[in-house]
Amino acid sequence: MTLPCNDECSLETPTTTSGGHATARQEHNAVIIKIDPIRTEIRRNEGTTSAQTSASIDTASSETISRRSSLEELTYVPGLVGDIVNFIVNSARRPNRLLALGAAVTVIGALIGRRVAGPTKSATHLYVVALAPTGAGKQHPINCIANLLAGAGARDLVGPISFTSSQAIINELKERPNLLCAIDEFGGFLKRISHENAGHYEADITAILRSLWGWCWSWYNSYAAAKTKSVAIACPALSIFGTSTPENFYEALQIEDIGNGFLNRFLILECSGRSAESDPLPSSDRIPSSLEQGLKVLFNPPMREFPPDGSTKLGGVQPCVRLSWGSGADSVYRALSQNIEKEIRPQHRDLKSRVAEMAVRLATIRAAGRGSTEVDCADIEWGRDLAVASAEMLCDGVERYMANELQFSKICPEILVRIRNNGGRMARRDVLRSFQRHVKRGVDIDAALRHLIEAEQIEVEQIPANQKSRKVYKLVE
Repeated sequence: MTLPCNDECSLETPTTTSGGHATARQEHNAVIIKIDPIRTEIRRNEGTTSAQTSASIDTASSETISRRSSLEELTYVPGLVGDIVNFIVNSARRPNRLLALGAAVTVIGALIGRRVAGPTKSATHLYVVALAPTGAGKQHPINCIANLLAGAGARDLVGPISFTSSQAIINELKERPNLLCAIDEFGGFLKRISHENAGHYEADITAILRSLWGWCWSWYNSYAAAKTKSVAIACPALSIFGTSTPENFYEALQIEDIGNGFLNRFLILECSGRSAESDPLPSSDRIPSSLEQGLKVLFNPPMREFPPDGSTKLGGVQPCVRLSWGSGADSVYRALSQNIEKEIRPQHRDLKSRVAEMAVRLATIRAAGRGSTEVDCADIEWGRDLAVASAEMLCDGVERYMANELQFSKICPEILVRIRNNGGRMARRDVLRSFQRHVKRGVDIDAALRHLIEAEQIEVEQIPANQKSRKVYKLVE
């Protein structure tokens, strides 16, 4: 398949290039994946690569090993997505396939942005954040993104490295509606815009990003202010590839970012260790000619592939190409959507609510990258696995790093929910541990427990354990 685009169906507006920060003066649901320390060893002869996971098997659980192996398998993708992963890994001093995958899906998603829609008429722009320790090689994928877009003839898609205000985002998209912004130290960027001393236009950035992620095949009308007129942008497609350490990323977020949907829009690839350093082969940083040609064709299809006149509607904001479902693929998508709706834990339900949409975007990117006009079962199953793994790791990261301080009025119902989710019984020790990052004063938990006991909503059992009793709270039926 070659993806059509001509004057009649193209959504692009006159372009201007911008390097560095965009300012207002210049006019500008996350898949989280965590993998234990991976050492990716590259066999740099005959153009082949192999990845081996090095971990301490005597200390890692079988569940951790299985999760790591399955995530590693998801980095081996057919078509242009896999070719980009291999190029980034082969040219890296600290090769990491998970980080390379994040860069690959954002590049392909941007190249087909505003032209190609998925079977549910989804867009293809993503917010990807790569989380890894300092010195893990996060800068290399950022460098490769700019080179890959330039090699595809899409240099104008390279966006600013940061934004200073919400108005800067709008001004940039007004000139270039399709952008891929590679932002280093993304946690620091979030901390700046969410700080209590942040200006009004900085604080509005998260609201703008929430809105833009879900905007598909329609006109986007920006907000109007006293001195700023609303701007109409046809189908904006803002892609983000950010890098950060896990601590800096999560600690920069606010608890409101869970409920308002900001967090669940991110596809996050988390690596808990650094891969071994290796020397790339000479010239490995040059984009292979076959990959470069494939990217050019994807971004700028041949003239003969143009659709017939009158194929687009609504003033040019309909996709040029809408991929269809392959046999059985729609059933995989619907089953995923139904399973997500069954989540009973409120916070997890919020964090997972965009898994199905994320899976379709990823599947569409993979299908387009292999030249297909349909999303088949393998595409959506891969997108599903990646999106689900991301959401699970997102939930884990929130629990590990974010301090969700609860007011006393919310502690009582939260205790009941946690005991119920634990099978109706929960040891006092486990109750206290589960609230370590959620309350400032331990006496508030004790007061809530006493209230629930007096209200006869829970009762206490004394369980003998190693010469002393253990206190267990049980829901009253």
